[in-house]
Amino acid sequence: LPLLQEALRQCWRRLERVGTQWRLRQPPDLADGDPARLLEDALRRRGDDAVAQLRRLNYAPLDIDRALLSLVRLVDNRPLRRRLLLCELASERDRHLLEDMARERIAVVEGEGSARTLELLHESLMSGWQKLADLITQHRDFLSWRDRFDREFAAWLQGGRAMRDLLRRHDLQQASDWLANEAGVYIPPTPDEQSYIQAS
Repeated sequence: LPLLQEALRQCWRRLERVGTQWRLRQPPDLADGDPARLLEDALRRRGDDAVAQLRRLNYAPLDIDRALLSLVRLVDNRPLRRRLLLCELASERDRHLLEDMARERIAVVEGEGSARTLELLHESLMSGWQKLADLITQHRDFLSWRDRFDREFAAWLQGGRAMRDLLRRHDLQQASDWLANEAGVYIPPTPDEQSYIQAS
C-alpha cells in the first residue's frame, strides 16, 4: 500500500488539464517507457528529500544513518525490512527521529500506544536508494549478525531465559561491542537485550 500510495502521488503530480481533458504528462526522463523505473526513481528522490529535511530539523548525519540501519536486517545475505517496536527504544531522540522519518514518508508507523511499530516504506528503498544501499554494504557484517542475534534473543525469551539459549562465545564479542557502541553507529540494545548479553 505505501508503494501504491507513492505511485498515485507521482501520477497526481503529472496530471495537467488540456482544454476540457485531463492528461497524464509523460516525464522526459522516462525514455525507455518503463513506469516501474519512474517509481523507483521517485522513491530514491523521496529518500534524498527526506534526509535533507531531517538535516534541516537538526538531526546529524550519524543519527540519520543509525536510524536507517535499525530498520534493515539481512537474511541469507538479502536486505529486508526490520520492524521496530518504538516503546523499546531507550533514546528519546532516536524515537523522535524515527517518527520524523515516518512524517517524511520513508517509513510507516502502525499500531497504537505501546504496540506502535515502525518500518521502512518499501524494500525497494534498500536497493534503489543509493544512500541506504551504501549503508547496508558498509555495515553488512553487523546487520547479518544482528539478525541472528534477534532470533537467538527471541528463543531465549520463549524458552524462559534458559542457560542453554544464551549467546555462544563467537557471538559474545560482537554483542559486547554493540553494548559498548562507542561510535554510536547503531541503536543500542533494549534493556531486555542488554540483560541477555550480560547473562551470556
